[in-house]
Amino acid sequence: MQTAIVPSIIASGRPRNIGALEMGLDRRGRRNRNTDPLVIGFDGQFWMAGNGVWRHARRPLERLSFSSLGNGQFGRVMTYAAFGSILSPGRYENVRILTGLPVQVLEDMSVARSIMTSLRSWLVARHVFTVNGEDFEVNVAEVRAMAQPLGGLFAWAYENGAAPSGSIGVVDPGFNTLDLYVIEDMRVSPVYTTGNTVGVHQAAKAVAEEVRRLTGVTISLRQADEYLRSQRSLSVRGHDLRSLVDAARNANAVQIIQEISMAWDNLLADHIIAVGGGAALHQDAIRQNLPHVQILPEPATANARGLALYGRRKLWERTANPHEHIIGLDPGFGAYKAALG
Repeated sequence: MQTAIVPSIIASGRPRNIGALEMGLDRRGRRNRNTDPLVIGFDGQFWMAGNGVWRHARRPLERLSFSSLGNGQFGRVMTYAAFGSILSPGRYENVRILTGLPVQVLEDMSVARSIMTSLRSWLVARHVFTVNGEDFEVNVAEVRAMAQPLGGLFAWAYENGAAPSGSIGVVDPGFNTLDLYVIEDMRVSPVYTTGNTVGVHQAAKAVAEEVRRLTGVTISLRQADEYLRSQRSLSVRGHDLRSLVDAARNANAVQIIQEISMAWDNLLADHIIAVGGGAALHQDAIRQNLPHVQILPEPATANARGLALYGRRKLWERTANPHEHIIGLDPGFGAYKAALG
């Protein structure tokens, strides 16, 4: 299955053309294009999105607000970046999208309705845009939503040939949220299903604050997140950051694990699975402290994969023909994850 992860960070404009300024530099091997941002163009404007935006913009835009999940320039740029990462350039008709929303959003009916109305108001339309100079025309015919952790549950079920019956818990630590979702015989448990804003962003903020204190340099949260996931040596202006980054990551893992343990201290479940970018970051700590929890392969894209699989095999099984494209979209605060079903 085609999947993509685009860090949730944008900036207006395009990367500067540096001409021959690198002439004479010893650059062994080819340039790693994975460190360059995507360049999104629409309505006569250009935006950078994803990896490396902080290398080309002094004040990139990030977001941690639930309200930005609906309409707005940030979501539009990131959605086009996700489309361009899983689709080849060209024209697409009758694209259907199943998007995942945090538990905190969906447990408030008025907030959920407001966000979905706003989301559909701009997304169900014909979209003409460019990604890195390549032309795209995507006609979105339908958009639906469900809880993000349900995507992880369906990924586990479809990819393992398991029946989602009995009691199943999904742990979904993300950048800005920790979603705990439990179903019992395909009914949501009101006791054990909850969400809060404990997430990797707290570790990223701690790293960014320490870098600012030590060096005077302001880094983005996405750059701090990159430090948290890096295993190499880290140094800024002569300051070794490895120990403080490791300390922030370990403290974050302890906090997330404590939240899970307190919320589910007496949960009896047939299966408990972990998905999300936080599960990818804290795999070792989860396995050591929560040995009963199964971490899905490639946990960061599990929600998007499950949404795409459910959309294709269940939700639009009868209405979508095999040639139509179904996209599972997990618009996370740390990254937009997309999968093509």
